[in-house]
Amino acid sequence: MWRDRHGLVAVEFALVLPILLLLTLGVAEIGRFLLLDLKLQHAADTMADLVSRETTLNSASLHRMFDAAQYIVQPFDLTRRGVVIVSGVGVDNGSPPTVLWQESGAGSLAAASAIGSAGGRATLPADLIVRDEDTVIVAEICFRYQGWLMRIIPDTVLRRAAFYRPRLGRLRSLG
Repeated sequence: MWRDRHGLVAVEFALVLPILLLLTLGVAEIGRFLLLDLKLQHAADTMADLVSRETTLNSASLHRMFDAAQYIVQPFDLTRRGVVIVSGVGVDNGSPPTVLWQESGAGSLAAASAIGSAGGRATLPADLIVRDEDTVIVAEICFRYQGWLMRIIPDTVLRRAAFYRPRLGRLRSLG
């Protein structure tokens, strides 16, 4: 019986299978996380691009644009786990950048803008130059990611932003 090798492959496979399954599922979760990250950046870019194309903008048309973000982020549930925040930031008479207007939608996540709140001072990246009478459209997307496999990637709030300048107008206010 000591020299009998029948069944040895089955025993080795049984020992290696859990490790292979864990490795495969871990790669799947990391892939899922990276896919979400790409979709969030694409949705932020799309939102900023859509808004920057308008000459005038009102709250109702902006909320219709929020629907686009929900479709881009699918199969992830932006409605329950995320929010889109769009802000208009401007500079007047050499003063620091100010959040001229801000609107959020497309989801129910309670998250504040990293740029600032409407009427307050704006926090912009250091390499983004905003000149007098200039406006920048900022689209931010926040999403609460929840891992599904033994918390290989811990629960976290992902935040992506895009910065665009209006193409045809200045979009200094929501109509």
